[in-house]
Amino acid sequence: MIVAFVSSPAIRKNFPGKYFRLRSPQCIIEEIETETGRFWNKGFRCIDFVDDNFGLDIDWFYEFCSLYKKSWLYKKIKWFCHIRADKMTNQWAKLASEAGCIMVGIGVESGDEDIRSRVYNKKITNKNIEKALDYLKRYSIASLIYMIIGCYEETEYTVRKSVWYIKKLSPSVTHFFNFQPFPETKLAQDIQNRIGLKDGIKLMEFWNSKKMNYCIWVLNYCAKWQLEYSERIW
Repeated sequence: MIVAFVSSPAIRKNFPGKYFRLRSPQCIIEEIETETGRFWNKGFRCIDFVDDNFGLDIDWFYEFCSLYKKSWLYKKIKWFCHIRADKMTNQWAKLASEAGCIMVGIGVESGDEDIRSRVYNKKITNKNIEKALDYLKRYSIASLIYMIIGCYEETEYTVRKSVWYIKKLSPSVTHFFNFQPFPETKLAQDIQNRIGLKDGIKLMEFWNSKKMNYCIWVLNYCAKWQLEYSERIW
């Protein structure tokens, strides 16, 4: 299931090729050991694995965590990664914690389940999210939650719901991002159809211009002052 705001389908369409490349755990461990030797004296102490779903293959993840512990890297180089809330399990969190994971990022996007599911096409329930954070807290792993404010069909009420939901979750860190319609994503195409604009690049220029509030008004988005309001009450 492709999330409606991600740009990877458009990238694959315009630049065909093999995009999924899974390196062996041993290969990754060897590279980290090499870089630790090179940059330890320059303050290298933590690593961020930039992968949308790190450890999705539990067998691969088990091997990685086992090798990471065996190499004693978990004592020196802590790490941070991302995973979907509905892919988080007790076993995953336990393995990650024992191998030196200190924080996990999870995309929640909205506190309104309808916007999250219907508009963003992200089929993750509040129950999935809350269970995932419970697992992280159980094993003392910090949580980073990503939220998006300003999609179409956003209202003052849904902005408030997002803020309230974050307060309920009480994650370690929260990042709020203003919605941006990247060209050729499903959401951008929906907006273009609504306002009659064919060029995705011009849509981004329009979105970021002084006409942004008008665009939001046309699409029944929350207005700029509502975004500022959400920041104040958060």
